[in-house]
Amino acid sequence: LLSRRLADFSAPDILANETQNVFHFYMRLEKLYSMLGSSALIFGCRLAGAITVFATQLIMARAMGAHELGIYVLAFSWCLLFSTLAGLGFPAASLRFIGEHLGNNEHGLVKGFIHFARRSVILSSSVAAVIAVVFYNKTIKSTLQTFWI
Repeated sequence: LLSRRLADFSAPDILANETQNVFHFYMRLEKLYSMLGSSALIFGCRLAGAITVFATQLIMARAMGAHELGIYVLAFSWCLLFSTLAGLGFPAASLRFIGEHLGNNEHGLVKGFIHFARRSVILSSSVAAVIAVVFYNKTIKSTLQTFWI
């Protein structure tokens, strides 16, 4: 029985199967390297951004006094809060939906998603800006002194 199974396979068939397996392995490895390369680029950009923000804050802390830096940090924190809320979760959702639709060659859906996200974020950002200005004029403006930095 064993000799019959071995006789069914010729050497070229075995080599062709092994060559095909090795080819598929290298194709998967190449995909992995391209994904890791893209991930490394994204990680590098985020790291460079974090280092730049840290360096900027360090320079500003040295150039300003404690009171002026506190005002800057307060204003910057409010800006971060409003910008996060105004994004409506589209930055995270775009990673999933755009990748999925591009993978399925549904370019029209990608275009529609981008247009909808852009319009929604512009509208919500405008509303957030109006709310911030009204909130500032009603509450904070009367308690803060004017400082020129």
